[in-house]
Amino acid sequence: RRSSDLLGEVAEPPEEAIQAAEGITARSVELWDSAYRELAAELGERDLARAVREATSRHVDDMACDDAAKTCAFVVALWGASVEYVLGAMVLGHSLVASGTTHDLVAMVTDDVPKGALEFLKKSGWKLHRVEYVDAAAQLFAEHCLKMRFADVFTKLRVLELEQYSKVVLLDADLLVQCNIDDLFDLPAPAAMARGPWSGYAHGDRIDGRFFFTGQRDGVKSWGQTSGINAGVMLLKPDLEKLRHQLAEVRDPLHPEHVRGAGPEQDYLSRFYAGEWRHIDVAYNFQLHQMYFALNPLCGGDRERFLHTPGAIKVLHYSAEPKPWARHLDKEKYGRFTEEDWCTEIKSQFSGFTAWVQRDAAALGYEAGASSGRLAVGPDGRLRRVLWEDSSEAKLGEAAAGE
Repeated sequence: RRSSDLLGEVAEPPEEAIQAAEGITARSVELWDSAYRELAAELGERDLARAVREATSRHVDDMACDDAAKTCAFVVALWGASVEYVLGAMVLGHSLVASGTTHDLVAMVTDDVPKGALEFLKKSGWKLHRVEYVDAAAQLFAEHCLKMRFADVFTKLRVLELEQYSKVVLLDADLLVQCNIDDLFDLPAPAAMARGPWSGYAHGDRIDGRFFFTGQRDGVKSWGQTSGINAGVMLLKPDLEKLRHQLAEVRDPLHPEHVRGAGPEQDYLSRFYAGEWRHIDVAYNFQLHQMYFALNPLCGGDRERFLHTPGAIKVLHYSAEPKPWARHLDKEKYGRFTEEDWCTEIKSQFSGFTAWVQRDAAALGYEAGASSGRLAVGPDGRLRRVLWEDSSEAKLGEAAAGE
């Protein structure tokens, strides 16, 4: 908190913006459930989640991979016996088919994905392509990632071996496609969304990879990677030679360019293609928590336009926990939840929701901290603009003028 004489006007989103964000989030949650119910009806399964769970309990002894035919493909990567991500991939496949795509859907699967799960994947539109796991050096992972599903995430690199396709769009399994997105293949590869609430890039712009990194500077932390692309939706050109290069790098514990990351594969790919990336608009990779980023009066960025035109969102990304399928798989925990209960459970994980809707003091402090010193929580508990003379930007300007 700062003394009131250093604070200016209240800087908070208008009530109509909050209501718009609430409505869009609720609609996004309902859309996944609707797609799930449609798929269950098509497959003749009254309890699809239970059927997939039972299917993933059966071990796979062998698998024949389908041959691909078309020049481009949407790809998802699955490994292990995770019923959760199989169910997510099924709903994703259903949404891609419903979008009218003219391209192949390819599920890259390791040999420990259960046979029953493979059958369900094929029924929901996916062709199957067997891949081997990719083990990566521990030096690429933030410590907690080695104990999670992220431990095998470099298996995604195998998408580059699909040379029968000229381009592929690699998708996370926790996506839902709202309309035809075949136009992504018109972009130069590689392409992905630049991370950050206000990247400043237009769809298809070349990304300046220099801004993925920070350098040594007084008062700022030492060199490191602070940004990059979001790997949830990536357009890539398959290339076996590049794959061999990447595998050699990620397996080498002594490679000098390793940087630990909480999203290790997306940070690695950000660096690998740092000078080549093109920007994919956030409409194609819209994470639900981004709706609440848009409420920040200073840092709303390119998400803000969706408050007024929610129909422009092309792909919903359910990147936070709990995942939308949890309601169907964890009946003990969520079985008695109403629609409103479930939506609140999801939103409560977003710092923007707890700040702007629930008015949580700690969350408001976080929003202030993310504003580079331009906002502060006043004595009245509301976010206010910091007067220029006391702001971090002013201090930086004074320091630069004195050099």
